[in-house]
Amino acid sequence: FIHLYDLLIYSLFVCFFIIAFLFFSHIFFFLMIRRPPRSTLSSSSAASDVYKRQAQLCAQKNDLSLVVDSTFSTPIGTKPLELGADFVVHSLTKYIGGHGDAMGGAVLGRELSQMNALMNEATVHYGGTISPMNAWLISRGAATLPLRMKAHQENAFQVARFLEGHHNVKRVLYPGLESHPQHELARVQMSNYSGMMAFQVQGNPAAAAHRMMKELEIIHYAVSLGHHRSLIFLIETDNILNSSFALEDPEARWSMEAKYRQVAGDGVFRLSVGLEDPEDLIRDLSRVLDKLSHS
Repeated sequence: FIHLYDLLIYSLFVCFFIIAFLFFSHIFFFLMIRRPPRSTLSSSSAASDVYKRQAQLCAQKNDLSLVVDSTFSTPIGTKPLELGADFVVHSLTKYIGGHGDAMGGAVLGRELSQMNALMNEATVHYGGTISPMNAWLISRGAATLPLRMKAHQENAFQVARFLEGHHNVKRVLYPGLESHPQHELARVQMSNYSGMMAFQVQGNPAAAAHRMMKELEIIHYAVSLGHHRSLIFLIETDNILNSSFALEDPEARWSMEAKYRQVAGDGVFRLSVGLEDPEDLIRDLSRVLDKLSHS
């Protein structure tokens, strides 16, 4: 009887601990941030104006809200709520977790009424409590986010400049480079340019991707991003236009496809620069890019 009593007490304690953990992890990963006073926005006035115009446009059309996916930039690089956005979403799986070993997401808002509506409706269908293990892994990773983002940016600058000077690279898109068409906006809006970039190669991108799969030794040819290891993947234009950017209206599709192909051509390589030694990353890329033909 005594052993059964002890087991019952122990079980109740474990249940209480799990419930408490889930409750607090729910609060931690479903945050509501109030908008700061406008006087704090002076240093990002140009970027703020862009977001505010978008927010006003959304409000004028069917009472919509402006939602910004800031996963690539992270809270270290950009703070959309301070620039006029209504909601910000983050894939915690990416930079905030930082190690590619946990899955999670976060929604942040600046109006309590909007967040309450979201929690009351969306959480019924999608859930609002992350699993304990994922919560622990992500909170562990978030502790080093500022240090990691500084290193991601430093490495990305070196890799981007190498790519920009390589004869088999047609174009590099990295907001930290002066050659980026929106560099001035990024310079005002962002305090960290992240480790994400895209580039086009001369010749057949699919052939280049196949060579990368076989010959890259440090950079992993794989999807996902924002991990401590570097990841690269070819985003083919035909595939993206038939999936993520598919439009039913033929005229709208033709217009969008023409604009997209001006930037992406037949495809772009998305490179998530990790925390490895940048010289090692450059040697890894150089070994593959040097062998590409233009056919």
